[in-house]
Amino acid sequence: MGGGGVQKGGLSGVLFGPGVELLSVGIQGCRPMGPSHTVTHAEGAALLALDGRPALEVLFGHLNWQEALAAPGAAPHRLPGELQQALLALSPPHPWVYGASVALAAHVLSVVGIDPLRQAVFVEGLPQPGQTVTLCQADEQVARAEVRRACAEIGDWLAPEPTPAQDGQAAAIGRSICGAIYIRSALRHPVPRSAQVDAELQLIRHALGPVPLLGFTSTYEVDGTALQQMSAQLLVFTQPLQALA
Repeated sequence: MGGGGVQKGGLSGVLFGPGVELLSVGIQGCRPMGPSHTVTHAEGAALLALDGRPALEVLFGHLNWQEALAAPGAAPHRLPGELQQALLALSPPHPWVYGASVALAAHVLSVVGIDPLRQAVFVEGLPQPGQTVTLCQADEQVARAEVRRACAEIGDWLAPEPTPAQDGQAAAIGRSICGAIYIRSALRHPVPRSAQVDAELQLIRHALGPVPLLGFTSTYEVDGTALQQMSAQLLVFTQPLQALA
């Protein structure tokens, strides 16, 4: 919504002033499907070589390409379902995975095409030599675990820290949550939900407690200075702990 009507394209956001204190944590929901590889040759959106070998062979060498591409000008629907649903996690050289999930710093990209002659894989992004690529897939259990992990991290950040008080007694200084916003990619496969109950929001509400919580669906998500896709962001607004009367 914008300008009094429904807008298509563009960018929509909210700018908070310095008086608003909040925390933000990224959430992935994809499980690695194999080892990570280093990009050794890329041109634009084309992955040409991984670990010095043809990218198509490294990622999808186990598929029967002769059968899939038997007809001249084979249409995308003739390609194996595994390729059509394939996701690639593109990340800096070191953080490959986070437990059973892809790295938090990873950008999960869709595979948009292949070039059998050049043995290239095309992705919805611009891979760079030296980056790490991991074949992955959306996973319900990983998505649930990631939501719980994000909420636990926020709880740790807000935990009171004992500090010396003037009377010599230790005093706890901490913050509490006064509201939260959950932004989820429209392309991300979420935990099953219905029109009445959103399972991911229910998980967050259970973890954070009875605080105001809003949920939004987006095309892309801003994570620090990076533009994410297929991910989610949880923002919580905080305030100082109120002393009991």
